[in-house]
Amino acid sequence: ADIRVIEEQEKRLADLIKEKEDKRNKLVNSQNELNRLKDEEVPLIANIEELENELKVLEDKRNKYFVLDNQLSLALQEKNEISAFLEKVKSLDEEIKNVDNQINQLSWVEKASAYKEELATLVKQKGEISRQINKITSEIEKVKKNLELKNKLYPKFEEYQKAKDEYDKIMQVHENYTRLSGEIKSLKTQLNRLKQQLDKLGKIEDIEVVKRKIEQLDEEVKRKREEKAKNIAEKTRLENVLKNLENAEGGKCPVCGHQLDKDHIQKLVEESTERIGDLSSNIINLEKEVKQGEKYLEELRNKLNILTKAWQIKSQYDTSQSSIEEKEKELESMEELEEKYFQLQRSLKDLEPLFNQYLSVKEVTEERLDELLRDLSSFQSNLQELEEKEKELKEKIGDEKVLQKAERDLQILKQQYSQLLNKRGEKHAKEERLNDLNQRIAELKSKISSLNYTEDYYKKVKEEHQNLDKRLRDLQNNISALEKEIEILSADIDNLSKKIDEDKKNVSKLPSLENAIKKIDKLRSDLGGTGLQNFLISALKSKIENNLTEILGKFDLAYSTVELDFDLSGRRNKSRAEIKLFNNAGQDFTVNQLSGGERVALGLALRLAIANSLMEDVGFMILDEPTVHLDDERKKELMDVIRSSMGIVPQIMVVTHDEEVRDISDYIIQVEAKGNGSRVKEVIPDDQQGL
Repeated sequence: ADIRVIEEQEKRLADLIKEKEDKRNKLVNSQNELNRLKDEEVPLIANIEELENELKVLEDKRNKYFVLDNQLSLALQEKNEISAFLEKVKSLDEEIKNVDNQINQLSWVEKASAYKEELATLVKQKGEISRQINKITSEIEKVKKNLELKNKLYPKFEEYQKAKDEYDKIMQVHENYTRLSGEIKSLKTQLNRLKQQLDKLGKIEDIEVVKRKIEQLDEEVKRKREEKAKNIAEKTRLENVLKNLENAEGGKCPVCGHQLDKDHIQKLVEESTERIGDLSSNIINLEKEVKQGEKYLEELRNKLNILTKAWQIKSQYDTSQSSIEEKEKELESMEELEEKYFQLQRSLKDLEPLFNQYLSVKEVTEERLDELLRDLSSFQSNLQELEEKEKELKEKIGDEKVLQKAERDLQILKQQYSQLLNKRGEKHAKEERLNDLNQRIAELKSKISSLNYTEDYYKKVKEEHQNLDKRLRDLQNNISALEKEIEILSADIDNLSKKIDEDKKNVSKLPSLENAIKKIDKLRSDLGGTGLQNFLISALKSKIENNLTEILGKFDLAYSTVELDFDLSGRRNKSRAEIKLFNNAGQDFTVNQLSGGERVALGLALRLAIANSLMEDVGFMILDEPTVHLDDERKKELMDVIRSSMGIVPQIMVVTHDEEVRDISDYIIQVEAKGNGSRVKEVIPDDQQGL
């Protein structure tokens, strides 16, 4: 087959050489066209740069032209607006003079207005004084009534004060009486509760008797625990003796080294076995007795806690009863004062409204009444003076309607005069602005003329630049296309050269390949069929058995030793293996006698043993869908086996759809279908949360 491939490569080599020559010719033509286009590009770029420089100058002039033209338009517009305004205000000075004469004719109005303002102020003062007189008159009446009430209530006030002083003196006695009553009530409630608790508890035993029982039982339980520990130690020792007797080499005692015959060994085994049985029975009985003792000990301790609580309750009951008797005697001595307290309380309640009424008028005095009468006389005198002055001002003002009309006319004239003065100032400012505008317009026209710019010439140059620029872009696009084509052709030629060199090397290998094929045919003849497999099995059998026994020892199984028996019947036939298993007593089992979990453990251990025999260290193990076709019981057994295997293989990777495998996992990578693809995420197991 390899020779046929090389012959095909010889044919392909000729085709590649021809294809390379065609592409080389095409490359030369493309390079010539590229050189021609680049020669045409240089003068075109120079013309464009020349037009760009000219356009830059024209655009600068154009910007200046538009700025100046806009400024000229604004200046001419403002000039026309000012000229129209000045035409409207030709007669402004004459209008100002007429309004000023009218204002002078009404000069008397300002003096009359001052009298009018003085009259308004006087009327306000008069109204305020009248209100004060009414207020004082009302207050005088109130003070007279309160003085009469004060004198009438004074005896009740004194009676209240006397009762209040006596009430305050026995207040502390009442508070103590109330406190003692509450305490007695609380103590009686507590006493009833304690009596109910004592009634429930019934007869109270002696605590010391119970304590002695606890101490005696505790000693007994400790003694049985020690006896149980001694039996366990003796049993362990005898089990080790039995194990050593089973493994004794050359009939020698594993303890003392003396020579033993089979009968002697059998006798020792039987005696040890019988003794182990007796010890096991004793251990079970002692364990039951310890548990019963501990249970009874717990009951006694609970009883002791209840008795302790009962004695505490009885002590509290006696204390509470004694305290109630003492407090009731003290309460009886206070009853007379307590009755007096409530009598005073009722008296104060009856007198309190009259007392509060007296307090409300207590501060009212004869001196305050005299003061108010003096204030009333003073305000009445002031009111009379203001009424006389009011009469004088009304005579000076005259007809109020005529004055009001004259005031309105004067106010209108003053507003007109102010507006006219403002307009005259605006006129002077406009005249000055008009002179400035005439100078500005002349300057702008001169600057526009000196620019020597026309919009038509600018558009012509710009259009010529756009045409040349488009022509240059088309030319450069053609150059880029040719350069890309040249790059692709060069790459194709390089690839063809590499393929040609590679095919030449392969064609040169033809003689050595023919020789290698002959050697392979001979090796296939010698190791065909199961020859190589049988060789490996015979060489590694003992190593696999040792590894398998060592691995099974790490599982908690009923057997500990395994033997493999391979039937190597011939080079062309497949080998078969028989597996035997032995327990510690030397009994043998076949695979069919094993439970489902034991078979799973054996299968996994056998694979690990073969792997360890073929390589120095097994770094990891991959289990692909190991739970398929297993029922729930077999799955559980497989999980236990995998847990046990974690101490043998550093890493175990399980590929599965079974959620139960999560329970034994330290690290999970979960793959889920998501649309047309898959989503991969890391999952932290529950028992690893927070680590």
